[in-house]
Amino acid sequence: NVDTSNLLLLNESESTFLLAADSSVVRMEDGRITSERQYDAKIVWAEIDRVGNLWISLASRGAYCYEDLTLASKHTHHFFEGQTVTSVLLDHEGGYWFSTLDEGVYYLPNINISTYSTKEGLRDSRVAAIFVNRDGLYLGYRNGGVSLIAQDEIKHFDLPTDKGLTSEVVYMGGDTIGSEIWICTKEDLFILSNGVVERFLLNQEGLKEPRHIIPSANSGYWLATGMGLKKVLGREIVYCSSETDYFSSSINAVFEDAKGEILIGCNNGLYRYSRGRFTYLGLRDPFLANTVTGIDATNRGSVWIGTKGAGLLKIEENKTTQITTSDGLV
Repeated sequence: NVDTSNLLLLNESESTFLLAADSSVVRMEDGRITSERQYDAKIVWAEIDRVGNLWISLASRGAYCYEDLTLASKHTHHFFEGQTVTSVLLDHEGGYWFSTLDEGVYYLPNINISTYSTKEGLRDSRVAAIFVNRDGLYLGYRNGGVSLIAQDEIKHFDLPTDKGLTSEVVYMGGDTIGSEIWICTKEDLFILSNGVVERFLLNQEGLKEPRHIIPSANSGYWLATGMGLKKVLGREIVYCSSETDYFSSSINAVFEDAKGEILIGCNNGLYRYSRGRFTYLGLRDPFLANTVTGIDATNRGSVWIGTKGAGLLKIEENKTTQITTSDGLV
């Protein structure tokens, strides 16, 4: 017996339609059933969107998307497992809106999402850092090592370390149009180039806890470490702030702005390095005295700063704006 109290009729064409009821969907052509699909939960909503995707929502099982309306192929997408989706709307910008009975409304700007885990060949599901260049997508693992995903293939790289130490990756950076990847781990700095991993300056004095690395505007790289700022050129450290300028603060993030000035995020706040001089910006602005975890900027010159304790900060025209949980942060 089929519960027809929630019978859903979806027109595919003049002579073909889909009929969803209870926990099954049937496809009918010219008055006869040509295919059928059964589910292990009740169907609460179904629709064909304007680009021809079939959406099926199951009670507490999320929404399933099918590109093949013949029901012969497996679903192409599955979203919001554990929730009941009541409708899906494709807007004019290509984004999808999902209404639910559990958590309100969700928005996805694009549904073409690929998922990689140990099932697909990753070494570990705990990915600590990612980097993209012309080779593909690089992933650094919490338990050590790096993988490259390119053209649906996965290649793994080991990071050589001293016995008893781990190679937990904390950051990866480099030139996005080149093939050289710099890998910061808790103990070492590595270079991955042309498929070969090289340990950078083994046991280098002062190279402690590399945490963040960015390309420099005038060649080389800026390296944030647990003992100040370094400038790397080629395979050498050509500048060390702890030795040259007696600046040895533990740095979490580094950023170079359009004027060539370096912003440095530390546990005690934000610094600027310009013309060989370090300036502590937390003195003039209490917001900038909080622990800085990340720095970036927009094309218009606005600087965004992630902090521990002060939320997200925006610096524009020497004015700092604070964004916190009261403004919508989680």
